[in-house]
Amino acid sequence: GCHRGRWTVWKVREMGDCEPEEKIPSLDTKTHMKRSQSTSDVHHKSANDIMDMLAKIRHVGLKEHWWVSPEEVKLFVGKPNLGVVSKVYEADWRSLKIAVKTVKDAGRQRHENLEELMSEIAVWRTLRHPNIVMFLGATYNHDLGLMLLLEHMPGGTLKQYLEKRKGITTSENWKICLDISRALAFLHTCNPPVAHGDLKPANILFNAFGSCKIADFGLSRFVTPASPQRTPQGVFVGARYIAPELLLSLTMLLESDVYSFGMIMVDLFRRQGPISYSDLHYKTRAKKGLAENIDDIKDVRAKEIISQCILHDPTKRTNFSKISDTIEAFPKQDKCGLI
Repeated sequence: GCHRGRWTVWKVREMGDCEPEEKIPSLDTKTHMKRSQSTSDVHHKSANDIMDMLAKIRHVGLKEHWWVSPEEVKLFVGKPNLGVVSKVYEADWRSLKIAVKTVKDAGRQRHENLEELMSEIAVWRTLRHPNIVMFLGATYNHDLGLMLLLEHMPGGTLKQYLEKRKGITTSENWKICLDISRALAFLHTCNPPVAHGDLKPANILFNAFGSCKIADFGLSRFVTPASPQRTPQGVFVGARYIAPELLLSLTMLLESDVYSFGMIMVDLFRRQGPISYSDLHYKTRAKKGLAENIDDIKDVRAKEIISQCILHDPTKRTNFSKISDTIEAFPKQDKCGLI
């Protein structure tokens, strides 16, 4: 699979079916430190290795036809949207309005940041689904560093949607749940399966027509039941949506995404909106095996699905194929033209 410290390039055989084609070795900073104790020498060596890594990314991108000349990308004037570690700009590429994602520290782009984007490319470029934000390509320029070219999503995030909460109908909530569950059912039935690993309202975007799409695959991993993936310490923001096994042991399973989805459903169907506590609060509850109290959720069908998603034991949680099938089976008048 693909994890921090190594980037495996994947070749798509057919939709949802990936296989390793070529390995790109990553930076080995310990070796570089042994070679020279001089700070300036190490800095010079690190800069050279970053350029070497970029050359390898460019090589694979050209081979697979997703590497773009930086001159083709015209960034719009204005402030970018800021994430925890990333910046997202609006841009024009070949007469198409797109989003351009890079890291905040691009001017001094470190190898960890570069590997994070490489990891994201390794997963994202293999995925094609109506409810997944489309990866269009990548490029590099001196000012912004490595940049991901992504489908433009002008409708904002689910996080912003939840904060407004004016005039939201139950049918709209179910439409959002259906879009998310379809995307995750697809990811989890890829070969090998893909765990998103960071499913939360800030990473769910709306297009111009109100459809939801999943974004941000920086923590995503190719996983199988026999080989759960370990996640680096300290990478999570927003413990509310993180499954107990991820919070406590940094073990990523497909079922971890199911838990995150259940907590998103809690926010959608809880009338007063998301209740925010500290990350320590959720970690303490996870250690005690305590689940979210959902007694205040009035929608019986929503409560039933949520209860099957947020179980402390991941092996007892439902899966996204069942979730999407359940929502699809709702009477048509209840869905208000969701399909």
